[in-house]
Amino acid sequence: MHNFQNTLSNISQFRYGDSSEFHASEDPTYLTFSLEFIFDPIFLDSIGMYNSPLLMGNGDSNAEYADASAEMFLKARNLQPQYQRLKQFKQLLYNVSTKMPWYFQTIRGLEKLWENASKMSEGQKAREAVLVITTLESIDLKIAYLAELYRKAVYDGVYMREILPDNMRWFQLDLYVAEFRHIASFEGRSYGTPAEIMQANQDYFANNATFLKFECYQCEFDFSTSIPESGEYSVATGFDEPVGNTFNINIGWFFDKHQFSFYDIMTDEGFAQHVKNTASFKREQRKMLNGITGNSMVLNNAITNR
Repeated sequence: MHNFQNTLSNISQFRYGDSSEFHASEDPTYLTFSLEFIFDPIFLDSIGMYNSPLLMGNGDSNAEYADASAEMFLKARNLQPQYQRLKQFKQLLYNVSTKMPWYFQTIRGLEKLWENASKMSEGQKAREAVLVITTLESIDLKIAYLAELYRKAVYDGVYMREILPDNMRWFQLDLYVAEFRHIASFEGRSYGTPAEIMQANQDYFANNATFLKFECYQCEFDFSTSIPESGEYSVATGFDEPVGNTFNINIGWFFDKHQFSFYDIMTDEGFAQHVKNTASFKREQRKMLNGITGNSMVLNNAITNR
């Protein structure tokens, strides 16, 4: 029979945390996502082409992969306007995704990736796998401009035809889902320059944190609905919500490469792997640092020192 007498104490334990074996990670959890567009070329033997023809290359004919990039495809056909738009598109996408990632506000469609990853009745596991990204918009209509650059580089609006073939529109996307806050590290580095400390903790996080990761290939942008706020506007002066935008990403195929290391670290068995002896346990625990890389700085210590 369930021990109802301990329910109140267990709730309190969940709220304030506990260092025992199974309660050490019982913190309220806030998950967020991160999109990493792959700009560096990697040749994929399985499909006989590079992973991101759309995003790779810089138009340099001396680059070993230049002939396989969408940029060089347009340049070789003397499609200069489309070539220049694609270059601007890539630069803007890089700046937004790396320097202003908060523009990507929400994501939908991950449940299909999770479901199809182990769906044996379907031969094509990426079937119906469409990610819907809701974004912020800015005074200069940054996301709308991103969509405009892509559409005018890929399609011919006069003759209503594709300029880039579908295999030139593909790119790779790595999608992460992880804890929203900065989590302190048991093996954090407490000496050196701030940059060295941050790098050490980033490396530790990458090797030991828990996250969901989907490596998505043969992805294609769909900006067909990327007009700010779905084209509905008002003349009212008191706006309740700022204007947003949206775009879709269609996925060709993917691998799920999730990592659940944090559970091992938080158990006694995990501690044995991360500290050399029992005497060093308290010392390592005291060295927990703030600053593990996260997607947002909201709460600094999800796990408190003891």
